Amino acid sequence: MAAITIVMMIRRRIDLCGHVGVAGNIFKQEKEAFRELLWHDWVRGPHSTGVGVVHKDQGKMGFFKAMGSPDDLWDAYEGKGMKGGIVEDNVKVLLGHNRWATVGRKVAENAHPFMHNHILGAHNGTLTSYRLSNFPKHKEFEVDSECIFESLASDGFEKTMGRIHGAWSLVWYDSKDKKLNFIRNKE
Repeated sequence: MAAITIVMMIRRRIDLCGHVGVAGNIFKQEKEAFRELLWHDWVRGPHSTGVGVVHKDQGKMGFFKAMGSPDDLWDAYEGKGMKGGIVEDNVKVLLGHNRWATVGRKVAENAHPFMHNHILGAHNGTLTSYRLSNFPKHKEFEVDSECIFESLASDGFEKTMGRIHGAWSLVWYDSKDKKLNFIRNKE
């Protein structure tokens, strides 16, 4: 099976984040394409850049996050899992995200993706702040987006979808069922 390339954006306003990714049989060519997609997507979110990684061996997950552009990310992780802006490991999923900070400080920890237990994901959009109380642990997180992935990990898809209000598109990998998921609302 060849790798598939994903570019997912919502266009309500220019100041929203962007998703990019590749999944499947990922080789050097797909990793190079991913690097380019992440750079082009940076106009959607100049505040930080993140890459979620799902390894082929045992579905181990991880991420790289940095403030600023994809070049800042490559520089921060050169020789620490990346070489020349390319993820070095044998991977089956690369999730890219460029953040336009709407909720929470502009720090690397608030960059996407977020990982909670078996869920690794990124959110594009902004949740309606007065409805964050729908998420039982919302006060534990500075970024509205992180509430979503904690909820997916703790309470599952149905409960989480009933809690989300605002503009959103989501991409996440679930290591329990080994599935890559995409969903968005009409906003």
